[in-house]
Amino acid sequence: MSLAVSSDIDLFGDEVLAEPYPHYETLRRIGPVVYLERYDLFALPRYAVVKAVLRDWERFTSAQGIMFNPAAKAAQSGSLTTSDPPEHDHLRSLILRWLSPKRVRSFQREIEAKANNIVASLVERGAFDAVTELAEALPSMVVGDLVGLPKELRVHLLEWGEAGFNAGGPINDRTIAGVEINDRMIGLLGEISKDDFEPGSIGYELLENVERGELAHDDAVRLLISLTGPSIDTTVSGIATSIHQLALHPDQWALVRKDPSLIPAVGNEAVRYESPLQTLSRVVTEDWQIDDVTVPKGSRLAILYGSANRDERKYVDPDRFDIMRDANDQLAFGFGIHRCVGAPIALLQIHAALVAITSQVTHLDVGEPSRRLNNTTRRLSHLPATVIVS
Repeated sequence: MSLAVSSDIDLFGDEVLAEPYPHYETLRRIGPVVYLERYDLFALPRYAVVKAVLRDWERFTSAQGIMFNPAAKAAQSGSLTTSDPPEHDHLRSLILRWLSPKRVRSFQREIEAKANNIVASLVERGAFDAVTELAEALPSMVVGDLVGLPKELRVHLLEWGEAGFNAGGPINDRTIAGVEINDRMIGLLGEISKDDFEPGSIGYELLENVERGELAHDDAVRLLISLTGPSIDTTVSGIATSIHQLALHPDQWALVRKDPSLIPAVGNEAVRYESPLQTLSRVVTEDWQIDDVTVPKGSRLAILYGSANRDERKYVDPDRFDIMRDANDQLAFGFGIHRCVGAPIALLQIHAALVAITSQVTHLDVGEPSRRLNNTTRRLSHLPATVIVS
């Protein structure tokens, strides 16, 4: 038995967040687990290890928080993502009342109609920002309508999404700003009543259950938080990456136009290639032996989804975007009991956006993208685009 090899890579520094993949490759080369001295974390950069850890919730618990600072861990305590069975099963069953596969499928036509209308207006203009005017616009509209948020709160959805993930990092300027916004969000959602939501919406039904005594108010607020901010930012990332990479690969754009059945493969490859969620954490509940390394009980792990999805041990030529690749087993939405409960509706929105734009646009020219750094997620902030329609 021995200690893990150490690295001074600053996982949450600007340089790494701006271009993480060379650093991930270094970590994967070092070993299956690497000790990050700066943060007292054990990083897991390889696909097989990440998947095994996500599968085993008893040895690698979420109940001690999945973020990287005490304030974020305390704020999320008792939520769906920071609980293990039996509490987790109870909360997941509650949210699946509103996000069951059958109900998600019932949203499909409405989401497709929204995507088609947005794209049609952009195509008519000819030039637009593919992030702010499409990738952000569609999820904001879908989630706002789904949850039934009052108009005055919908304008905060994008800010909440970014802030919630920033708030989870180790203490830095992004974290501090994120925590402040997160606290305001929790306060606002905790104060609104059933009548503030659109009748028939998830928010209305949640608060109706509280009134009937079938659901604790705190549980309802936690579920509302799970359905708002976190569900926006990751979906925006998936849509933006899909469009950006297809535009950079016109041969693949042409393939999708010819065969729209490839669109689910595009979505999976996009979130593999640029995992919307780059890292979260778990805590080891007992001494863990991996290869010849011992990770002590109580250690905090950094689950590197973004690295696992680029692992050359799993995917051939992983730094290449290829919609013909079978990326159905990507880990972008997690794995096991904590797989993102909103993944089906996120993928539905990605698919709807892709169907709309590839069916209406022969070719898309894109300019230089820009990116806003986030402690735990990765996405574009702007992507200038010009359409060609034949």
